[in-house]
Amino acid sequence: MNCTAENSPAALPHPAGERIVVGYGNRGRGDDGLGPHVVERLRRRLWGASGVGLVSVPFLAPEMAEDLAPAGEVIFVDATLERLPGGRCWTRIEPVQEASFCLTHSVSPGFLLNLIERLYQRRPEARLLSIQGDEFDHGSGLSLEAERRAREAVRELMEHLTKEE
Repeated sequence: MNCTAENSPAALPHPAGERIVVGYGNRGRGDDGLGPHVVERLRRRLWGASGVGLVSVPFLAPEMAEDLAPAGEVIFVDATLERLPGGRCWTRIEPVQEASFCLTHSVSPGFLLNLIERLYQRRPEARLLSIQGDEFDHGSGLSLEAERRAREAVRELMEHLTKEE
């Protein structure tokens, strides 16, 4: 993962158009539910705010390209097994073509961007916020450390999503 300062939320531009945060992961697998958990916390804090779309899904699917195409910015939020400095990592997402697409219903953020570019001739700014998880066994709820990291991620996202142009 390329966890550098230019990928941090403070360095992100304020794009024209809607901003969409997509949290994805399996809530039935402990910390794998970090992405949806973060989006639900944002939903409570941003209730009624305009210009920010919030999406919570168990996995990314090709059909999402149509809904994401009009966005000026898309931020994907997902859990990772990787050990990360500070427990979080922001990376810039570029469009990629994946050969595995025809073998699965689930796709990567880069593949979704590729679909948006090819089908809609659009290319929203996109970042992935990876949050370190510790417990991915069957069961609901986050570990204590994952919950702490989720709070920090929500704080960073709120600062970014509510900053003025």
